[in-house]
Amino acid sequence: MSSSSSIQSISAEPPAVAPGASPAQIDASCRIPVLHLFFGALTWLAVGSVLAVIASIKMHGSFLDGSAWLTYGRVQPAAMHALIYGFASQAGLGVAIWIVGSEEHPS
Repeated sequence: MSSSSSIQSISAEPPAVAPGASPAQIDASCRIPVLHLFFGALTWLAVGSVLAVIASIKMHGSFLDGSAWLTYGRVQPAAMHALIYGFASQAGLGVAIWIVGSEEHPS
């Protein structure tokens, strides 16, 4: 048996879309995860914005002075983390899935 017969040929063409799946079916299958990520991102955007407004008010007045856990040093980092890790990461993943799912695949 020769060594050339045991080597399989490698195709330079990209793999096609899953057998029998049209681009519309791929878009429909990605819709729920993408919407879930976007709505989660909007929730974190609202939470982060409320915390940022509280932190801004804490800089200029005696708003909510009775709560030790609502001091500026705790609220401002919580707002930034909610915006960065809650909003930006989920929105970025949603956009990435949407872009990958809506790419044109050669037939």
